[in-house]
Amino acid sequence: MNYRQLIADSWFFTQNNKRLIIWFGCVPATFEIIGGILFVGYQYFATKKSELFDYHGPSFLSEIGNFVWNFIKVDPGLGITLAVAAGIVFLLYLTLPTLFQCATIQFIARRRNKQDVTLGDGMKHGIFSFLPLIEYHAIIKIFGFFWLLTESAFILRNLGVDAFRMVGAIFLIVFLFGLLLSLLFTYTPFYIVIDRKEVMRSVVASSKLVILNLTHTFLVTILMVIIGLRIVVQLVIVLSIPAIILFFGGYLATTVLAGAGYIIGGVLGFIALLFAIYFAGIIEIFANSVWVFTFLEITEKRELSARENEQKKTLGTRHVMLEEGTDYEVADVDQLSEHREEDDPRHAPHQLPEHHEEDDY
Repeated sequence: MNYRQLIADSWFFTQNNKRLIIWFGCVPATFEIIGGILFVGYQYFATKKSELFDYHGPSFLSEIGNFVWNFIKVDPGLGITLAVAAGIVFLLYLTLPTLFQCATIQFIARRRNKQDVTLGDGMKHGIFSFLPLIEYHAIIKIFGFFWLLTESAFILRNLGVDAFRMVGAIFLIVFLFGLLLSLLFTYTPFYIVIDRKEVMRSVVASSKLVILNLTHTFLVTILMVIIGLRIVVQLVIVLSIPAIILFFGGYLATTVLAGAGYIIGGVLGFIALLFAIYFAGIIEIFANSVWVFTFLEITEKRELSARENEQKKTLGTRHVMLEEGTDYEVADVDQLSEHREEDDPRHAPHQLPEHHEEDDY
């Protein structure tokens, strides 16, 4: 496997599919980044209004609940409408990125195999793998970084530092175990989407594929770093956008131009949000291209049994030994019968050679 060529092909594919970046990259990235901003904002204010900072009033979550309830009581029609709209947006946040991931994997795989498909075809084929991939994400997110961060912050806010120290080692072990599972389950989404296997069969197949391809450990490590860098970049972006708004808004609010300060901070934050969405869309498509290309190339190899000669079986061609030491190289085993029928009369199928007594002499 040519790793440099693989990365180059993936980047070339990404740059030549702008519509794929915009629709299948930027649209789900919008929900993920905005959801990340709200998540970080909630963790910040919830931690600030806790006993860690000598705060003894109502929690931030209870304040949000009271505000929503009071708003609904004042204007029930508008309040219920907004609540339903918020529920729909939250549902899209949970499901839309997975749906677009299915469509992206299908589109990239089919284009890699020289199929003339559109984005609509990718969505049409990807939707059949949506529910299994949702199931897989629900399982693997238990060991995810943000889930562990949420649980750690909850224990730290409500139970104190001593309780956090007691369970901190457990969270560290779970996090390391999650990294191991992430490595073993690297190809699970592609088995689910491309081969349409069940979740558990995909998990087993992915683990087996990773273990049997130890020679590609370096490539897998690089790909994991790519995914890790994507997460780190998104995390930095998520933290920077509200920081820009708060910094400029707070700084200019102390001056005479208080209203203008919030406007400038909002404009800068919106520009930074658009840049973050587009950048995250590019990284998403590029990372998926690298993974899909790698998966397709690795799974083209046929696993050899202990009885087979590795020198006589290579990727893409198979060597078949016939009588008298003749070595034929064919592209597929099915061609062997054709070769025997047409080119070698000694191997006519379903016929035994006629025996003549004169031949014995």
